[in-house]
Amino acid sequence: MLRIITIIKSDAMLVRIVFVFIILMTSCTETNKHQIDVSEEKISLSLKRFDQDLFQYNNIDTIKVKALRSKYGKFFDLYCSRMIQLPSPNDAVLATNLNQYTHDKYIREVYAESQKKYKDVSDLKEEMEQVFKYYKHYFPKKNIPNLVTYIAPFNYNMMAMDSLIGIGLDMYLGSDYKYYSSLELPQYLIRKFRKEYIVSDCIKGWFQSEWDVPASANDMLSNMIYQGKLLYFSQALAPDMNDTIRIGYTAKQLQWVKDNEAKIWSFFIEQKLLYNKTPGVYMKYINDGNSTNGFPKEAPAKLGCYIGWQMVQSYMNANNKVTL
Repeated sequence: MLRIITIIKSDAMLVRIVFVFIILMTSCTETNKHQIDVSEEKISLSLKRFDQDLFQYNNIDTIKVKALRSKYGKFFDLYCSRMIQLPSPNDAVLATNLNQYTHDKYIREVYAESQKKYKDVSDLKEEMEQVFKYYKHYFPKKNIPNLVTYIAPFNYNMMAMDSLIGIGLDMYLGSDYKYYSSLELPQYLIRKFRKEYIVSDCIKGWFQSEWDVPASANDMLSNMIYQGKLLYFSQALAPDMNDTIRIGYTAKQLQWVKDNEAKIWSFFIEQKLLYNKTPGVYMKYINDGNSTNGFPKEAPAKLGCYIGWQMVQSYMNANNKVTL
């Protein structure tokens, strides 16, 4: 399955039961069961530099097109047809189009900037190897994906397909990179266009590729739990990651949701949101954003995701025999 990430019924008795569960959940003590030794796990993680392989050529002909396709398989055709939108009827036309693309002054500038920051990505590979050692520990029968870096200004920060994770380096040049502000993107996104978010985004992208949102997730509670599983999965694969990076909050925002968790729950229940099936109503508590309407200005977005994470974490802490 391909996933391209750009980086979302109750009666009175049920409400009372859920509210009691909320109080119990928020009072439980967190335990970190993810600090385990995975040093003995053996994995083979490949990282290929498609960005460097593509831009190394002064002239791209059909022979070079075939060589790139041979090395990168489906990713190459996906990159050309969808990510940089160069659908071509044959390799000769594709070679011409790729030459125009790679010699574009603006594209060359973005590539040069990405090379300044990411000419050597050995540290990124080491971090991802550690992540997938944890993955191998929890899912010993699953395949380990390969990594590919690319630039596609500024379309896709992350993609996952089959046994591959693609990383759009042009989307991690630092929140102060000069072109980001001209894209008219919201600040909450630009703030996360930093190297620190690459591993977190890779984990989320791979989770969504392996475990898509179930068709039955047609209400707020189901979406909260799905997002909670995603964050718990990230917690298991990168236990040392700062939770601000994991969920995309600032330190102040994370502290605010921790301090106001019970109030958030009460709001969801009082507004009868948990079983609401209207995406236009509940997705504003799932999707990313600058803030959450109806809450104080200090409240971040994704409040439903945070609460879903606490639900899953509480459940797993109380059920030691349940595996990831």
